[in-house]
Amino acid sequence: DELEGRRIAFIFYLVPEWNKEDGGLLGLFNTTSDGHPGEIVQTLIPQMNTFVFFEVSPVSFHQVSEVLSKSKTRLSINGWFHGESPPRPSLSQRAAPVPVSPLPTTIDLLFDWVNPKYFDPETQEQIRENFEEESSIELQSFLQEDKYEKLVMELSSVEEEHWEKKGPPNLRRLFELNQSCSNQCLGDVETLFKSDVFFYLLTQLTSLELSDGSCVAEYAEAPTDEAASSTLNPRCHGTWRRWNHGCYTLIRDTEASEVEFCLEASLCFTQKGWKTGYGGYSSYIAKGEDEELLTVLPTANSLALVYRDKETLQFTKYINASASANGCEKIGRAV
Repeated sequence: DELEGRRIAFIFYLVPEWNKEDGGLLGLFNTTSDGHPGEIVQTLIPQMNTFVFFEVSPVSFHQVSEVLSKSKTRLSINGWFHGESPPRPSLSQRAAPVPVSPLPTTIDLLFDWVNPKYFDPETQEQIRENFEEESSIELQSFLQEDKYEKLVMELSSVEEEHWEKKGPPNLRRLFELNQSCSNQCLGDVETLFKSDVFFYLLTQLTSLELSDGSCVAEYAEAPTDEAASSTLNPRCHGTWRRWNHGCYTLIRDTEASEVEFCLEASLCFTQKGWKTGYGGYSSYIAKGEDEELLTVLPTANSLALVYRDKETLQFTKYINASASANGCEKIGRAV
């Protein structure tokens, strides 16, 4: 309800007998000190021939929960009464993540974790050609199978207290692994993604100037561009995220840094058999447009690489109840 001119929002319910378990509930939020919605403080169950209305103001936020009933239809007439809008202060923005420079490591880290096929020159050449044409690619079976299975087990054993819910609801709902979780296996993958040798591998797979090759010069006859090494300033940031029923990000949840271009790398850990109808996929659109440019589906042990500029926006589709009904959730390591 942030569009100008809306003063009163209304809903007229035309539903059959309705229960809380049917979903489709109207939830009204309180507001945090920074102007964002906080927690739901009032919930209304739809009732036949009931007219509900509330003021639209800078501190009014609401949501309608997912309809869970498979036999009932939630019918309603809704709209707004318009008038002169009160002043609406700008909402505070979340601080952008601080990027870090690549960590110096040995090439053994790559050999220990990454599927050997991605070191093959012919495979790399084919990947580069596809990436240069599409600006995106998905690398299936990216980690070695035994390493991937061990990592899935480690992620599944992480205690709930280490997963921190992230909001606010008008931008996102998801869970991030906090710093209190210490796990050797997860730490190794963290180091892998932030390492200079991983940047070199990404350069070989995409042709993007992310490494001058000096980090692997002592191991192989890798070309080193001394002129480029003084101008390159590759950086990265990332986190572990868990997505389950009710998680999403909205298109205005802009996480991209203020640089003109960036390479997004996301490694997905999810149960096999994830279906598009569950949601949870990443969509990319051009700013000001509605047509999707790209959709990335959750795929187990798949590294998705997407090269985009700051005019390309991304959101994650709401994960609906059918995912949890089939025992599915999605965990990703995004960089």
